Amino acid sequence: MENRKIVLLDGSCGSALWEMAEANGIPKDPVWKYNITHPELVRALHRSYLEAGSDMIQTNTFSLNRLSAEREEGFSVPDTIRAAAELALDAVKGTGKKAYLSVGPLTVLLEPYGKLGTTECEEIYEEIFSAARTSGIETAALETFMDVRMMEIAAKTALRNGLNVFC
Repeated sequence: MENRKIVLLDGSCGSALWEMAEANGIPKDPVWKYNITHPELVRALHRSYLEAGSDMIQTNTFSLNRLSAEREEGFSVPDTIRAAAELALDAVKGTGKKAYLSVGPLTVLLEPYGKLGTTECEEIYEEIFSAARTSGIETAALETFMDVRMMEIAAKTALRNGLNVFC
């Protein structure tokens, strides 16, 4: 029992970044875009969570996937994942603290309730986890999934890419 400890995670990226953007006169965009367009906001958010005592901070990638990125011209999932990972890993460098990849559910439903097939779902998550694997991120957090099958697909895809997973 003596080796047990509490691991303090950070808080929201999305609402916190929108609040910071508004305070700085920056348009309210999908927050994952800020990894590329306003990295200073993401750096400041990471720093604030670390200063507050977080042991682990998340990448600013919760809603980033092929479906969300294709609506935003000029953004690629791999490039944005790598930028987000670099920001988070730089923030924890030398602190002994960790960064993890934040991954959420897709905004479409799996068959038979929706039109998304299992293979396409795997491909979408493969793009995310493949980019994360090459960025130096070791752990993925799968958050707020309502569809356990989708979470299982994401978890298995993350594991195939050599990442640790918590859900």
